[in-house]
Amino acid sequence: MIRFSQWDNFYKVIAAANIAVDRVDGVSDPSLTAEEKKQYKAEAIFIRNMAYFLMVRQWGDVAYYTDAYHSAPLKRMAMVEVLKKCREDLMAVKDDLPWTYKDPVFVAVRGMRGSALALLMHINMWLAGFDTGNEKAYYEAVDVLGDELYNENGGAYALLPLERNGEIFKGRSKEGLFEVPQNANYGESFGWSYYYDLVYYNRLAPDPTHPYISYDTKFMETIYPVGQADKRTDYWFDVSTMYAGNRSFKMLKFFVNRDPNSVDGTSFDASQIIFRYTDAILLHAEALANIGNDTKAKEKLNIVRTRAAAAPITSTGSELKTDIFYERCRELLGEGHYWFDVVRTKRIIDPSYKFGYHCTVEQFKAGAWTWPIHSSALINNPGMTLNLYWQ
Repeated sequence: MIRFSQWDNFYKVIAAANIAVDRVDGVSDPSLTAEEKKQYKAEAIFIRNMAYFLMVRQWGDVAYYTDAYHSAPLKRMAMVEVLKKCREDLMAVKDDLPWTYKDPVFVAVRGMRGSALALLMHINMWLAGFDTGNEKAYYEAVDVLGDELYNENGGAYALLPLERNGEIFKGRSKEGLFEVPQNANYGESFGWSYYYDLVYYNRLAPDPTHPYISYDTKFMETIYPVGQADKRTDYWFDVSTMYAGNRSFKMLKFFVNRDPNSVDGTSFDASQIIFRYTDAILLHAEALANIGNDTKAKEKLNIVRTRAAAAPITSTGSELKTDIFYERCRELLGEGHYWFDVVRTKRIIDPSYKFGYHCTVEQFKAGAWTWPIHSSALINNPGMTLNLYWQ
């Protein structure tokens, strides 16, 4: 657990990106064109801002810098200001990224224009949750970004039929916008705590294994109401146990990508999906609902539901906002979005919300939603304060 409170690896990524941005223009190789240099810089800037975004969601305020070879001590910057800088930084270069790559090896695992647009949408939605009084401008920005992503990608991105579920989560598909690759042939592994392993059920083993975790029965009944048609239940779960609420629960969403050569049958040969096309479409729907454009919000929401052969949503107003939240729950289950959606939408402090950890308004303001920051952060930055809630 200590490793989760240390942010040094994020700053190693940021430092490398800063150096790349600083040095790439000076590369004298004649085979490297000016356009390629712009693209490489844009990729580095995308990675830099991805790192800052992931840090903000985990720790709130973070130290921010973009100069190469930085060595001076830093204090933490307010996360809203960090995200505003990230937004400006990435907006300036997003168009220098390609929509996709001809070589499928690079698709979704190198920064693409869709990767940048998805990150910008998430940044704006996080800002809408925390920059009180300016929410509308951020939602409107997401609307513009979402239209660009959906209307201008030229066929680079698409929702795959659920019958091709394995391709989606194997990675490098048209549905992927950004992901971290894992290749069993090269001995790569995300480790035991990898989510896929925690809900893994090896139905092919002589003595079938059972998952370490399961989902609350009421939660599953809420996001997948019993008796309502939805192809995701067919492809992602063992329907006979999906409402069990115990270790008989079997989630098969990622099962097709297990490594058949692993000794214990529990290793996975698949990417960790960070952003997926459906995620961006549903973020767009959420932003639209928050600016009162219910018609367009339902249009976006029902794109995802149509793929799942689920009944279209017809609600409006606050009920539509709730429906979009639960659609994100059911579509992105196990992909690392739920907690952050609960935090940024403030459901974490809503006593009427039934599922998961709750805290008071005072606890929330004190940082109860964040992770603690390891004291090693003070070695090079002695003037920095840690998260007070965890002192």
